[in-house]
Amino acid sequence: MSLVWSDARTHKIVSHLKERYATENGVDRFRSITGLPISTYFSAIKLRWLISNVPEVERAVKEKRALFGTIDTWVMWVRYLAVMLPCNALCPSSYGAQ
Repeated sequence: MSLVWSDARTHKIVSHLKERYATENGVDRFRSITGLPISTYFSAIKLRWLISNVPEVERAVKEKRALFGTIDTWVMWVRYLAVMLPCNALCPSSYGAQ
């Protein structure tokens, strides 16, 4: 199971958040923290969707076995034999940095 950047299955969550934060800057509610507006592109919303819609993911989260990250963190995981190493928390391409 994967959700790519253009996947819109999260649109119900986005609609809910836009409505919930309508009086607190709406779609820009988290922009100062994340650099992104509330949208289907936002990775945290995709994680919420996965946890809510994929039983295996929900179970792994509850059992504290779930790991989430960027492709950078996955490559490091594989390269260093599943030993998690510190890395940059942001993937510059996710917020438009060049």
